Amino acid sequence: MNDGCSISSKRRPPIQNAGYPLLAGPLPMPKIFADPEAIAEDIIRDVGTTLVVGLPLGLGKANHVVNALYARAAADPSIKLTLFSALTLEKPKPKSLLERRFITPVIERLFGG
Repeated sequence: MNDGCSISSKRRPPIQNAGYPLLAGPLPMPKIFADPEAIAEDIIRDVGTTLVVGLPLGLGKANHVVNALYARAAADPSIKLTLFSALTLEKPKPKSLLERRFITPVIERLFGG
């Protein structure tokens, strides 16, 4: 059974090409999961116990996977989980003077100006 959950397998060492890191070797076959807890287990096994997860604002997030990671971290104090939620991928465009005065320091901090 496949509910659309998947995560690619082991990381490959990066190589440099024209200043951009590329992955060496052939692409690994994706792993197919039907169980979010199995995905969480695989992530922890591959990445380690320090997890930083960013969730952009909008639809399409794998909340069931994040919930499984959270449950594992809540049950195991050796897992350090940091979640950044409702991240925007676009720089805000304030319309009024009040909005500009409020959000400009945030824009500079998050987006570098």
